[in-house]
Amino acid sequence: RGQRFDARRSHEYRRLLKKGKIAYLPSDRVRRAVALSLPVVDNFIALDRRMYFSRGWIRSALAQRATQEAIRAFDISARAEQATVELSGGNIQKLALARLFSKERAELFILCEPTWGLDIRSTEQVYNRIQNISDAGSSVLLLSSEVAEILRLSARIMVLYRGKPV
Repeated sequence: RGQRFDARRSHEYRRLLKKGKIAYLPSDRVRRAVALSLPVVDNFIALDRRMYFSRGWIRSALAQRATQEAIRAFDISARAEQATVELSGGNIQKLALARLFSKERAELFILCEPTWGLDIRSTEQVYNRIQNISDAGSSVLLLSSEVAEILRLSARIMVLYRGKPV
């Protein structure tokens, strides 16, 4: 949006994250993106309190319907009520991606290793979704160790070594 963003101002980052202006996919899905002990539906709705919670009560029918749609759209081999711990790594990855891409569009997507653990067909679908959000006006910060992925999806590339640009 033509504005400089200083990541060192963490209070600003947290505020934008809470407002849904920033969507973040951590590299460690198992420890940082999902709660393995919770059902798929609870993980899917976890980041969107305004939509699925009204006056302290969960809107169960809406949550179930949205989760089922995401399961179909992202080809996740799971049931909404199934415990997330029972899913394969690729399906956990797709669940985390579905949660980000199913919400209202954020202004900035920070995606760490977005296709880790995915098969070729799922990887292609993720590439298309990333391209679509970029074409729709969102900024995408892609952190990846896959050179082909970086070359395909990036307008600008920066190489870091020990946290410093080279």
